[in-house]
Amino acid sequence: MTLINNYGLQFAEPELLEKIIKLPDHELNWLSGFCAGLAKSKLNPQQSIQLPEQGSVAKVIVLYASQSGNAQLIAETLQLKLGEANITADLKSCEQIKLKQLKDYSLLFIIAATHGEGEAPDNSIDFLELLHSKKAPALAQLQHAVLALGDSSYEFFCQTGKDFEQALLNLNSTKLFQRTDCDVDFEEQADQWIKDVVSKLETMDLGNKQTLTTSNSNVASTSLQPKMAYDKKHPYMASVLTVQKITGAGSIKDTYHVELSIENSGFQYSAGDFIGIWAINQAQLVSQILQHAKVDADQTVSFKDDVYNIADLLSTKLELTQLNKKLLVAYNDIAENKQLTSILENNVQQYIEKHQFIDLFIDFPTTLNVEQLIALLSPLKPRLYSIASSQQEAEDEIHLTINAVSESNANGIRNGLASNYLIHQLKENEQVAIYIDTNPNFKLPDHDNNIILIGPGTGIAPFRSFLQERDSLKAKGKNWIFFGNPNFNTDFLYQAEFKKYLTSGLLTRIDLAFSRDQQNKIYVQDKLLENSAQLWHWLDVEQASIYVCGDIKRMAKDVEKTLLTVIQNEGGKTEVEAKGYLKYLRKNKRYQRDVY
Repeated sequence: MTLINNYGLQFAEPELLEKIIKLPDHELNWLSGFCAGLAKSKLNPQQSIQLPEQGSVAKVIVLYASQSGNAQLIAETLQLKLGEANITADLKSCEQIKLKQLKDYSLLFIIAATHGEGEAPDNSIDFLELLHSKKAPALAQLQHAVLALGDSSYEFFCQTGKDFEQALLNLNSTKLFQRTDCDVDFEEQADQWIKDVVSKLETMDLGNKQTLTTSNSNVASTSLQPKMAYDKKHPYMASVLTVQKITGAGSIKDTYHVELSIENSGFQYSAGDFIGIWAINQAQLVSQILQHAKVDADQTVSFKDDVYNIADLLSTKLELTQLNKKLLVAYNDIAENKQLTSILENNVQQYIEKHQFIDLFIDFPTTLNVEQLIALLSPLKPRLYSIASSQQEAEDEIHLTINAVSESNANGIRNGLASNYLIHQLKENEQVAIYIDTNPNFKLPDHDNNIILIGPGTGIAPFRSFLQERDSLKAKGKNWIFFGNPNFNTDFLYQAEFKKYLTSGLLTRIDLAFSRDQQNKIYVQDKLLENSAQLWHWLDVEQASIYVCGDIKRMAKDVEKTLLTVIQNEGGKTEVEAKGYLKYLRKNKRYQRDVY
């Protein structure tokens, strides 16, 4: 009992304590980290945790669920940093691992992106479903940490990361430390998370430390673009060449073709990539907010280690056109407005969709000091657009297809940030800050492969780049487009170009769905059904790849349901078999989506 008294402990089993004290230092360090994780996760003391036996190897794996490539890049960086610390870790996308293989690992790090309204990336849908299914094995031997990427302007912020974490906890995996949720400006948090992971593992005896060589690295086959001189933090100032409206008079759409010069930028992009636009808030909007908040426009403030005039800060650094529930709650903590309280309890999402920050002052008046104003607002986020040109053809230009976004409410018209900035504020030869954002999960197949492109409205943008690329490279694969919009006479985007491609033979066929040209609305999914036999032949016999671009809320979901119907009806498959077939296409990169 002397040992117990010296350590000041009340211990139920002194024999166990004596055994623990005799452990070598590295094992005591490992055990202290494990016990801390056990306490944090609040596991039932009855649960058994399978630890690596002395002398065995604690295998480490880094998984990523990535749509546009950001989660993949973070995962690759984590593996690299672990390697620099002489810690070997496997790296896989969620579609590259089988569920039962998780039982082979002791430590799991997941970097999971969320896009749209809480949607999981395409390369993680099946794996996440299996984790939540009855087929999932117990993972009591596993410790995990999750880095979640998301966009706080959406209701289900970082939902994929949350879903992964909950599934792992349900399977008795233990948190190594708390999940980290990152907004669009994720870089600093992600860098710190990587440092924390490496630091944590350096204190643990994993039994697998060794100098990392090429053979140890399991970097995913999808490679990111080479590093360029300009990036998200250091954008290139592109000149505006053309802003041309491409919907006709009377159209319910307000769509524009925009061309930007990237001469001397050194940018390299490929068909399917995005462009990030750093827009500036309208001066009139900034003035209105300062007036309503009763904040002096000439006041200077500190923000992220710099000093700004408050008007300049609101113009260039803070988000003014997108609301989220967190902001509304924080505003109401100050305003204490019963009407806003009711909205938060009953229909917050409907309010968010049609209102902006200025509307809070109009609908629920209050005054703010400058510190409160800054604390309410998130950092300004870049807006991403699918590139509508191929560098093989456009060379020193980037083309975009943009709808002028606006919503009306009782207080007036509320314009979208980047679309309004590009279309209505900038003039020819003026400059806009841009960067290239790669999209490794939306890429053309080999030149000889056939492709089916489904892109209504501005969803046609990346497919214009696909066709330009295939035309420039003399690709032999066949190309079939499904395009839709409200009216043929006013909304047939790039009609002359598609006619040219039909004449040249590059475009094998095009099926059009102009929803309002007849009494019963027709959409692209209706055209898919109408051509189901040919569609199935292209998919199953000719091994075509299928691409979908556009609205995630309705169009993309309706298209997927229709594809499953076609597979069932034409392929003679059950519902379960049809879903399996679509999973097969997705896994083999023959079903890719760029949805938003």
